[in-house]
Amino acid sequence: MHLSRKALVYKYVNVKKRICSFETGIYYNDLKDMNFLEEMNMFRKGRFAIWNGKEYPVVSQKRKYYLQSDNENDIEKGFSSLDREDVFFKEVILEELEDAYEIFPYAILSGYRFAMESFNEKNGKITLVTNNPYAAKKVNVSPHGKGGFHIEIPFDEITVLEDRVPILGFEE
Repeated sequence: MHLSRKALVYKYVNVKKRICSFETGIYYNDLKDMNFLEEMNMFRKGRFAIWNGKEYPVVSQKRKYYLQSDNENDIEKGFSSLDREDVFFKEVILEELEDAYEIFPYAILSGYRFAMESFNEKNGKITLVTNNPYAAKKVNVSPHGKGGFHIEIPFDEITVLEDRVPILGFEE
């Protein structure tokens, strides 16, 4: 592979002392928070592909596509590591994929849809956001950015739902 570690997996930048994954759009306090979410499989957000019957996060760079795995056994399937020993990649062509989609997790509170923004491992709460002004009348939300609202609630008090949007030519 001709990719740098930074270009592929760790499309993260420091923003207000947090780490933002450009691939998923999730903010993390540090990489430990990110790993905690992945290990717990609490909710998925981002681009995924099915290859050989298994789901993998998929990343792209310069019109090339790569499956990402943290399973060392995937080395036997052609995955390789860059400069980090616990993350592996495999370049694939679109014809090898069985399906590809982007997942947008959300929750419904009092009949209103809220996107999942972040998870705080320390207190077990998730931050949900919406730009629906009517939600403020029914749900105890706080202002968030320009025209938005957010609420932080315990993760175990919500049901995670997903929108799955086909990508990379799998729209039909």
